[in-house]
Amino acid sequence: MSHQAQDFSLFRSGEVIPQALTDSKTFRSCFTYTDTQGTSSSWLTTCFVENLIFGTCNINKDANSFKTSKFSLKNPRSRVVIVSFLHGISFYNKTWVKYLGVESSFQGDENLSFFDLSTAEAPVDKLFKPVIAALKSSALPCTLILDHPELYFLTNQCSINEFMSQISYINSLANVLVSTFADANLIDLNETDSSTITHRQTEFLTKLYHRSQGILSLRPLETGRADDVTGTMTVSKGSISFEDEAKNLEINEQQYLYLVNKEGSVKVFFR
Repeated sequence: MSHQAQDFSLFRSGEVIPQALTDSKTFRSCFTYTDTQGTSSSWLTTCFVENLIFGTCNINKDANSFKTSKFSLKNPRSRVVIVSFLHGISFYNKTWVKYLGVESSFQGDENLSFFDLSTAEAPVDKLFKPVIAALKSSALPCTLILDHPELYFLTNQCSINEFMSQISYINSLANVLVSTFADANLIDLNETDSSTITHRQTEFLTKLYHRSQGILSLRPLETGRADDVTGTMTVSKGSISFEDEAKNLEINEQQYLYLVNKEGSVKVFFR
């Protein structure tokens, strides 16, 4: 089986993250991207970081395209704040050296901040305090990436409403991209026991979907992994429309096949 590589875009304008979103002074967007066992979304996180800072996308161009961008880490399109409940920054460093041009010992700076909350035990009303301070102090537009935040409330005592309240407040300060698990064994709309992991993750995903403008779903092939395809990526409209300066934006609803190569490069193909 052979496929022709395609450009990856979330919007009908052909863009991944449009300037209208990063520049808007009044509208703040929310996107959800889900993965399952065997379909890690970390490559998509790197794609978003690169596009938000440089306006480039390594999936669409070669790995060095960011070097010719008029934007840089010192002069980004958007300041990026990553809050990870799954990985430390060392997990991303090797990829970021290649696609962002950072040093191998990179620990973050004011335009690409990283908060490792993988072992956080603070109460939910204190959990995001340093993150909120960083967003409020920024003179640049900000985009926040939440990396699998469900790992906090699945192991700590807080209600989904309390957790979503924090996300809603953060979303009033910045555009938000949320990655989260959506394995079949974690989702069951008929689960009635509110103490189970399945009920809590189902409630979280449902509430998240209902505040998102766009949803990306990474899934393995139904027939298992092929040599030339890792899985599928479906891009769908969310429940919320775009407003203000972003009101004319349209999600490019599409389904892709994608391949993550051994060296970490990614190609996407129309299905």
